[in-house]
Amino acid sequence: MAEIDYATSGGSGGSDGASGDKRPTKDEIAKMHFTDKHLYGAGKNPHAQDVGQDSLGDCFFIATLGAVAEHQPDRIKDMIKYDPKKDTFTVTLYQDKGGKMTPVSIEVTQAEIRDNIMRGGGSRVDNGGDKYPVWPAVVETAYAKMNDPNPKNGLKEGYQVLDKGGKAYNAIVTITGEKGENITRDNVEKKGEQAAFDKISKALEGNRPVTLSTDPEQLYTVKPGKKFLGIPIGLPSMEPTPQDGLADNHVYKVEKIFKEGGEIKVTLRNPWGSNNVKGESPPGGQDAKSPTITVKLKDIVEGGGFEYFNIGQDYHPKKTLGAAAAGAGASGGKDKADAPDIAAVSVGDPKLDALLSSMHDPDRMKHALQAVAAEAKQTAATPVPEAAQAPQPDQDAQARGAVRR
Repeated sequence: MAEIDYATSGGSGGSDGASGDKRPTKDEIAKMHFTDKHLYGAGKNPHAQDVGQDSLGDCFFIATLGAVAEHQPDRIKDMIKYDPKKDTFTVTLYQDKGGKMTPVSIEVTQAEIRDNIMRGGGSRVDNGGDKYPVWPAVVETAYAKMNDPNPKNGLKEGYQVLDKGGKAYNAIVTITGEKGENITRDNVEKKGEQAAFDKISKALEGNRPVTLSTDPEQLYTVKPGKKFLGIPIGLPSMEPTPQDGLADNHVYKVEKIFKEGGEIKVTLRNPWGSNNVKGESPPGGQDAKSPTITVKLKDIVEGGGFEYFNIGQDYHPKKTLGAAAAGAGASGGKDKADAPDIAAVSVGDPKLDALLSSMHDPDRMKHALQAVAAEAKQTAATPVPEAAQAPQPDQDAQARGAVRR
């Protein structure tokens, strides 16, 4: 693992960007103007690939932001509002006030967004122009403004706070208002890789945002001595820790966790948009220009490069199925606008909620359907006890009554 060097990392110049992308000039940025039409692009939903780290040490914030966007796009869309009369955006973030996370509304102006782009902020607009979604720049500007003691004089001090870096577990609270769950290196060593695999798999299936934070590797790894018939006959040795392809003190979005050849592997998305890390290359001959990299969990834990996973909380739209239907029924359902938005409905089951919330996004819907199908297959393969197959009459009546209530 190597220290971050923005001059050689390539920033957002990886395969996340279109070929032939050209950085806009200062004059071009000065003429940029944004409305709600520019927030999410043609897909009308935010995605992890919309973020891009360049000149700022903001990986902790934008990698977390990308993870939330990919798995809970409605959360991002709900936090950003555009006012056409004032030509400004309002972003809702969370701030600790007296030990309680309190929502804070931050108004962001056109000039402040252009300033973020000029600074090489967390969107990809500064890499290829306003054809890219601007929502990351809007949210990051709000974060800088919230942390600046005197925004009227510019956001220099707010960006200094951002540029110092931070922790993903703090970023998730700022973005969502809720603490995430950490799985540390110590947790993995004590409870085993399988326990971490189970938690991360379940979180991703339930569309919860997951990030991985790194530490500098240990210089040496202790290798056990030789054994004969299970009995140690040799002294332990100290061997240099091999490089794992990840950057030190960096935050990645977790794309997936899976098993291959009996080993647990993790695919990570680098907010740089590439994995061109100075002094090393991705393991197994992976393409350094790719925004994703796959590593063995065992390698990064044993080598000391793994700090922790952070798992964000569930996000369910405020409406329930009954409430949405009731709202439509109250107006007679005469107009299309009266019909309940099925993507804004919660039924209480994580996988089904994930499926419903993905109705407007084909890619997310595909993953949600796969998760539902996998669970159905597992359920079908599980033998059902006889007692459960033939409930007593009074139990059956109670069950029906419970459904009615």
